[in-house]
Amino acid sequence: KFPDFFSGLQPAKGILVARNWALFNAAELAVGILELLFLLTAWKTYRLLVAALVFMLLAPAAMLSVAFPTSMDRRLRFSIAGVSWCALLACALLLSAGTAVHASLLGLLLLAFLGFISNDVPGWVRPRGDMDWWSPSVRCSLPNGFALLGMAT
Repeated sequence: KFPDFFSGLQPAKGILVARNWALFNAAELAVGILELLFLLTAWKTYRLLVAALVFMLLAPAAMLSVAFPTSMDRRLRFSIAGVSWCALLACALLLSAGTAVHASLLGLLLLAFLGFISNDVPGWVRPRGDMDWWSPSVRCSLPNGFALLGMAT
């Protein structure tokens, strides 16, 4: 923008024209900086949204991979769990047979429950000592209310 300013500057036409030309170029510079910042913000927002969507898609698969036998490699367990979870999501979205999909989801969750018990995942069956807060009484709080509302809908 600086070369544009000097190429269009005409001092022979007076100081008012030079001031107006400088103000016009300063406004153009501000618009260019704002566009650059907007593009950077939009790119960062896009990257954050994609990362959040991938995390949302694969977080249940990571939970399921913990339930697989520990004799398998960690990456293989996650790959199998990820493919099975994504296939189940695709079936839920594409197929109209809702009962079969719900039954397979229930079976998958039951297998995960049994896998957690058989792998003795810390904190799943019994408390981990001072690291966990376990209590038989239910606390009435706003986050617990939101969790119940989320399960009910």
